[in-house]
Amino acid sequence: MTVTLLSGDKVAVVGGEAGAVVPAPGRAGVRFVRRTSGADTYVIPSDAAGAVAAGTLDRQLFNVTRLAESGEHGEVPIIVRYADSAGGERARQELKAAGAAEQRPIRALSARAVTVENAATAAVWDKLVRADGIRRVWLDAEVQPLLDKSVPQIGAPAAWQAGLTGKGVKVAILDSGLDPDHPDLRGRVVAAKSFIDDDPGTADLDGHGTHVASTVAGSGAASEGRYRGVAADADLLIGRVCQDGCSTSSVLDGMQWAVDNGARIVNLSLGGPDEPGIDPLEEAVNTLTARSGTLFVVAAGNDGGDRTVSSPASAQSALAVAAVDGDDALAGFSSRGPGADGAVKPDLAAPGAGIVAARARDTLALEAVDDNYAKLSGTSMATPHVTGSAALLAQAHPGWRAEQLKGALVGGATPIRADAYAVGSGRVDVASAMSATAYASPTSLSFGLARWPHPAGQRQTRTVTLHNTAGTARTFDLTVSSPDVGVFTLSSARVAVAAHGSAEVGVTAHTGLDGRDGRFPGVLTATSGGTRVRIAMGVEREVPSHDVTVTAKDRTGSPVDAYVILYPMPATGDGMEIALTDGTGEARVPAGRWTAVAATVEPVGGQSIEVFPDLELSNDTTLAFDSRKAKKIDVTVPEKSARLGRSYAGIVLGSDDYGVTFAIDGPSGPTMKRTAGLYAVPTRTRKTRDLVFFSESQWVRPNGTEATDSPYTYHVVLPTAGGIPSTLRHAVRRSELATVTSTYQGSGTVQSIAMPYFGHRVGGGFWTPVVNTVPGSRTSYFTTGGGTVAWRQSMIFGDTEQSAPARVLRAGRTYPMRWNGPVFGPSLPGLSSGQRPLVARQGDVIAARVPLFSDGGAPEHYGYALQATGTAQLFRNGELIAEDPDPQRLVAEVPADDAAYRLAITASAAERTVTAEWTFRSARAAGTTVLPLSTVRFAPRPGSIGVTVQSQDSGEGGSTRKLAVQTSTDDGRTWQPATVRRLPGGRWTAVVTTPPAAGTWVALRSTLTRADGGTATQTLSRAYRG
Repeated sequence: MTVTLLSGDKVAVVGGEAGAVVPAPGRAGVRFVRRTSGADTYVIPSDAAGAVAAGTLDRQLFNVTRLAESGEHGEVPIIVRYADSAGGERARQELKAAGAAEQRPIRALSARAVTVENAATAAVWDKLVRADGIRRVWLDAEVQPLLDKSVPQIGAPAAWQAGLTGKGVKVAILDSGLDPDHPDLRGRVVAAKSFIDDDPGTADLDGHGTHVASTVAGSGAASEGRYRGVAADADLLIGRVCQDGCSTSSVLDGMQWAVDNGARIVNLSLGGPDEPGIDPLEEAVNTLTARSGTLFVVAAGNDGGDRTVSSPASAQSALAVAAVDGDDALAGFSSRGPGADGAVKPDLAAPGAGIVAARARDTLALEAVDDNYAKLSGTSMATPHVTGSAALLAQAHPGWRAEQLKGALVGGATPIRADAYAVGSGRVDVASAMSATAYASPTSLSFGLARWPHPAGQRQTRTVTLHNTAGTARTFDLTVSSPDVGVFTLSSARVAVAAHGSAEVGVTAHTGLDGRDGRFPGVLTATSGGTRVRIAMGVEREVPSHDVTVTAKDRTGSPVDAYVILYPMPATGDGMEIALTDGTGEARVPAGRWTAVAATVEPVGGQSIEVFPDLELSNDTTLAFDSRKAKKIDVTVPEKSARLGRSYAGIVLGSDDYGVTFAIDGPSGPTMKRTAGLYAVPTRTRKTRDLVFFSESQWVRPNGTEATDSPYTYHVVLPTAGGIPSTLRHAVRRSELATVTSTYQGSGTVQSIAMPYFGHRVGGGFWTPVVNTVPGSRTSYFTTGGGTVAWRQSMIFGDTEQSAPARVLRAGRTYPMRWNGPVFGPSLPGLSSGQRPLVARQGDVIAARVPLFSDGGAPEHYGYALQATGTAQLFRNGELIAEDPDPQRLVAEVPADDAAYRLAITASAAERTVTAEWTFRSARAAGTTVLPLSTVRFAPRPGSIGVTVQSQDSGEGGSTRKLAVQTSTDDGRTWQPATVRRLPGGRWTAVVTTPPAAGTWVALRSTLTRADGGTATQTLSRAYRG
């Protein structure tokens, strides 16, 4: 698909990988930087790079992987904060005049949600980058909803016995809506509103919101009280902000509405990735809390692992909730801290595993307990337990604001076996919070990062205030618990607090002690009689780190704000951007091995790249990038009529299965006979085997101004291990090239793609499409890098994408390839093809991504529909355990023990329907297990059909015991058996009794039994024409 950036430039994206960029009209001189980070690829225009590095432009605006996943909607949604000045209003009017459509004001941010139609993006961008009245621009990104004993587990019945049920307390649930007819929720809703554009309804079509709402305030009517919520008499404000995801602006609008309508508590069982800095949701939580006193209770996230707390749970004022199971053990999925800013998060925990609550009509079929209830797990389920608890407290204390409510809940938590960065102060305990007559502010102490080195005596002191809400003076005993003795000390072991008064306590974190670096959690506990207040604490000792100063000059010697990234070695994907102002920037960088790379847009034309590979950072350092040392990258091919289609230059860091890429692109066009506009500074420092420099170019014979129906293509990649070579001029010789002759069947046009990989498995280059009319053929020439480059070739035809596994080509050899021929159906290329397993089990997770529409060009081809309808289902011992509306993927958590499984898939696309089922056995094993599945491939011939069996676990045909094939010429109404004969080499032929008439569609059905007892059944409609 094609993604339109806010700048108006268009990027082709296939399989999450970025291809060619087409600059918007009038932007031919703009260059682009491409970088990967984990599974995401960013394409950043040169006139955005500085603002991205500085944080004024949201980097996610250029995350083409995420933009492609969210789909092409014909517009770019953004949130714009204007300056509070005449310049801000002028910028706002300029953007509107250029085509920006304002959707809603976001009062909490003093910002506006804006949509920009694709056709207007270039004009709006031109105004945006020139305006001096714009303070920040974010992508209006989607966040996601985060998925009888649990209510007693937190002590709610004790509050009920005291007459507290949440009566009169307004609680807002901002989620996927609500089923108003559910027996447990009748009469509880006092207001409801949808914040989904063009959909005013508040009915819950997902089920998440109803489940959350009933945990807060469900009556339990449909279960005779068994599944009663925490605060069954609370008044609910239902804001529908989620529909197949939740746009940031919808959530922000819902938050403001909830506050305006008097909500004392707002439940946000949703979130998205947190990055350094304050994002719109975090800022809104902090601002609205301060203005209104409303408490925002937010799910911590379901990503597990350290530093994974989501936003807006990461907001300072949010009450962030982790998840525990029925035994108060931390749930494996629960996100842990610290936050991106080093803060102690989550704040506390609540039950979130296997929670039974109300089921909205026609939702959550797989999770259903019965018609009225469903069982879900996640911090989404833990959060409403705390929200309901806050409602009980709010009823008991009508005058309390967010600070007091949060303080009582966090301070009264029950300690459990997990540290402060996992569960904050502990598991929520309503009974304890109800009886508490004291609380602390802040509710946790975050000492942040102690700068290295750590001299003896290095310390930080924070102050916590104890508030005594009792009518008598009291003395509190103070203790500290921490796995690391001596890290935290107190200014006093006891503190006296007057009636209805407060007193300060000093807490010191000693980071100058001998010992390890890293995070140090702890808990301060204040006790007086039966009152206990717990305050989570944490400090992090910075690992050895140094100040890095970066300077950059362009090819004229003038200071330039180059786009600079430092990558830790070995590469992890998480590079550190350094913003430059007037050619200079600074950063604090941990000691160790780093690679620094800079891209510079040259005022005299073109773009330069320079790299300092494998720096050993052991002291404060200055990195001076200087494009005056750059040499021109000059490549030509032997075909005199060839013209440059695309060109890039960059580096790949990493090895084996993981790597990152950073690259610049050069100009191209039908008049260019050689590469131009790309420059690189030869590496003079020591080189590293973990780095590959490459220049990449594609050459075609243009048809006018387009590369359509070129009879040939040249795909040139020139890799150099270790760094940038001193010689950057290369005239490609025919003796360096491998030849691929491709034949395409079908009718229409096809895009063919070639993608280079360095080190065979680490992605490095960028794919470039060439359009051909089909049927037809083309000859392609590939450089081979002396066996160091593998090429993956793909083809897009209509609604399907076909690929062949990446392979190393040999210079001087010719490789024939056939594409887009029948029969289209499931394929499971074996591991010997170089393809990773497509149906596999790792631990207790089974993942399937079966290519259901693979063409018959070669057994190793695998094909997916770009848009397919249907379903994928997984059964265990006959019971449906997982289902996905995308038939081309399925991920399921399964029990550890051995069981019989059935994977059933039905998919329709491109006027074809594929139905397939596999049965197999599986149990937990160490590492990744390739599941024992086979599939049947067909190659029709006059009077017969060639048959190949693919077994992803044992090669072609090796595990087949029995095979039957049937044909139909009336769209599957009747079937005729074919005579199947086994041939040498693991192949078969199926002889058709009555050959089909010319032009008649033939459907195929096959049934296979493996030697291990597994089966495979598949039915292919319209498989081929007679």
